[in-house]
Amino acid sequence: MPIEVFVTAPLLKDLKISSEADVWKALQDFATNSMVADDVKLVFDNFPNLEVKFEGAHFQSSIPIRVMHSLAVLQDEVHRLYCLVVYDNEKHQLSQEEKDSLEIFFRVSSGSSNVKPENIYEVLNNISLAAVGKIGKREVMVLSLIAAVAWGSVTHLGKMEEEATRRANDRIELERSKEETKRMEIITSLVKENIKFKKAIESGDRFTESIAKSVKRNEKVTLPDSTEITEVVAKELYPKSKRRKASDFRMDGEYFVDRFDMRIEENRVEFYDGDGKHWVATVPPDNAEMMNAFYEGGGKIMFLKINGRDFEGEVRDLTVIEAQVVVQQAKADKK
Repeated sequence: MPIEVFVTAPLLKDLKISSEADVWKALQDFATNSMVADDVKLVFDNFPNLEVKFEGAHFQSSIPIRVMHSLAVLQDEVHRLYCLVVYDNEKHQLSQEEKDSLEIFFRVSSGSSNVKPENIYEVLNNISLAAVGKIGKREVMVLSLIAAVAWGSVTHLGKMEEEATRRANDRIELERSKEETKRMEIITSLVKENIKFKKAIESGDRFTESIAKSVKRNEKVTLPDSTEITEVVAKELYPKSKRRKASDFRMDGEYFVDRFDMRIEENRVEFYDGDGKHWVATVPPDNAEMMNAFYEGGGKIMFLKINGRDFEGEVRDLTVIEAQVVVQQAKADKK
């Protein structure tokens, strides 16, 4: 009688993240390659804790619209992180289903103005699940961990990275705790490894800055790590930055046209370059010949002449000025 042999997949060990210390321990293990991503499953459990406390005349179980705007920044950053890990493009257009899975719910405590996004750890878990098969498992884990510690504390990871570089260049020894020095080394090594990790750090800095700048006059906000920030402190931490310089450039070439949308406010075309990167550009509505070309070229390779603006490395304001169908190729053939 033949013997049946069943091969079962190895059970993954939960890498549970319940505190900031858990995040730094995991980041250190990944940075030193002492942890194998395929052996663990990342689980955020009640962390990050993003509860902030607003104090002032207008904060009695209520918050003004300027604070609501700062909270909306966190939602924008969640969308940005999702697009980065799932589509390798932080400006990708999300579907409504994706937005629903990433929606954050804030709670304002009764009798005070303690504001907390209750489901942020669930959202991070959803990002990790959606990223399966999109990028390397280790990469998505490190990205999620960096975002969690950047959003959930005021460690100012970007400033840590800058300080580490300055110390290396100027050879200035500063008196710091061993723990902070170790964290600086971890962040520096990871950022050198992957530009996406740097973007996750910048995400946390943008959220912290928006919260800090939302308080005015005699108001105060207490951040998750107990740091208290007033308007004066916020101006010291985040002085007004110089306006970024913009330069015009051309992005002519052959692209796979995925979708063309006619809208009341503007016409838009979505397309991919040879590296599979997703782009979105506007199309002048008064050019009937070009619009007909897009109707014919949907799902095909097209030659596009594109004007764009470069804001110190960030591409914006793409506009198609000419479009021609080059190769008749079915959409299903897209790689």
